[in-house]
Amino acid sequence: MSQSAFLMAVVSLQNLGFNLVHPVTPAFIAATGMQDWIFGVSYAAMALTSFLFSKGAGELCVRFESRYVFAVGCMGYAATQLMFLASTSEAQVIAWRLLSGLFVAMINVSSLVYLVRMSTGDKRARSLIHLATATAVTTALGYTVGGIVGNESYAHAFLAQFAVLAVAGLLLALLGGDCGTERVGIRRLMRDGNPLRLGSADFRVRRRIVAYLAVVLISMSALTVYEQSLNYYLKDILDFSPADIGCLKGAIGVVTLVSNQVLALRLMRRARLLRHIGVVFALASCVNLLFAAVGGGPAFTALNLVFTVFNAMHLPMVQELVTSADEAHQDELVSLYNEMRSVGWVVGGLVAGLAYAVWPPLPFAITVVLFAGLAGLCLYGDRLQRVYQ
Repeated sequence: MSQSAFLMAVVSLQNLGFNLVHPVTPAFIAATGMQDWIFGVSYAAMALTSFLFSKGAGELCVRFESRYVFAVGCMGYAATQLMFLASTSEAQVIAWRLLSGLFVAMINVSSLVYLVRMSTGDKRARSLIHLATATAVTTALGYTVGGIVGNESYAHAFLAQFAVLAVAGLLLALLGGDCGTERVGIRRLMRDGNPLRLGSADFRVRRRIVAYLAVVLISMSALTVYEQSLNYYLKDILDFSPADIGCLKGAIGVVTLVSNQVLALRLMRRARLLRHIGVVFALASCVNLLFAAVGGGPAFTALNLVFTVFNAMHLPMVQELVTSADEAHQDELVSLYNEMRSVGWVVGGLVAGLAYAVWPPLPFAITVVLFAGLAGLCLYGDRLQRVYQ
């Protein structure tokens, strides 16, 4: 088995563990009597520290082997989730989610750095699409398993998550390959790990990819608003049980697998990738408008499955757009991509929680506008590229 294939297996296990708790989180919030907005705000808290530590995690991957950074991230996140389970107030939940974001950054950055270093050229594009597909499928599988395991008691899902993440971290640490390291001091780690500082390499690539990073930021904000709101909407408005939510997410995983392998990979091999991404965003916005208008019933579920086709496709396509922008600075691009993704999580989590508190369907209306704006931005960018080529 190649190292990239082994990484995908481990990340699939890790991602399954990540998502075991999501279908029971609404039940946890209801059982503890916390406010509705906490689901979005706590997610934003995690995303905030993930953003702030993304460049630091990238620097750790320069000084230490990525597989060890990944293992520490898995162990740390597993521990903070147990403290999340023990929380009895909104303040405690936010505090532990802030800490967990540090470990999320370590996991996300180290896994991408490991994959990019172990893959080159066309293999990298294929590895990215396979990783995105595996992530989406195991996300759905994690929802399904977590919904079943936690249907009787949400604590069972938290304990299962701890065990799965611990195994995933140990597997890569013990059996993974070496990517290579550099001897750097604490001063450089602190300097280059500053999320508000752009180093010289960043300045050289910033002008070329600033528009791409804007696409990452807006798309991840829209995706987060949708996913966070849908999970709570299913429980709060449509009265889905954790097992029901898990089964729906399982169906979404199957749709994701097919759409990525059949459609996204073909589009990534063609020229004018930015144009194809714009078309995908436009279709996502149209379907989003339809299920937002329906609001419930079988049509709502069916339209969400259709929406998943386009929602799944844009992730690997945008990843390829950014990571292929400059072959000489891929480590910086991976860190910048993860930073923008984390900012999108922060914005999306806050918008989801606050908008839902105002009116439950409002987050879905917001995502219609965001996806439509992304479509216009990408199609306009493609037009500019053709003019100035």
